[in-house]
Amino acid sequence: MLETRGLTAHYGDFQALYGIDTVIAPGETIAIIGANGAGKSSYLKAITGLIRAEPDSVRFEDKPIGSLGAANILKLGIAMVPEGRRLFSSLTVEENLQIGSYGRDVVGIWSLDS
Repeated sequence: MLETRGLTAHYGDFQALYGIDTVIAPGETIAIIGANGAGKSSYLKAITGLIRAEPDSVRFEDKPIGSLGAANILKLGIAMVPEGRRLFSSLTVEENLQIGSYGRDVVGIWSLDS
């Protein structure tokens, strides 16, 4: 369903990710863990289009989406809800996800225990 192939990410001249390969199958749940500065957020930002990636380095349902940009990737139902930003602090995680998916066909909503 979602795959990265040699995914790299940059902030200007600084390279944050080096050739990340992943395959996430339909219905599969994964966890991304690592120390601060390890690239977890950069990985998610590259998948969701918040950081530009090479076109074929991110694939969704076997179609390249790496260079689509965040707005177009969101239309596919792929979004990032950053932890700790408290954008809608009175809402639960699930309610924040529902707001983010309003008016869109969403591939899936994952509820995280907080």
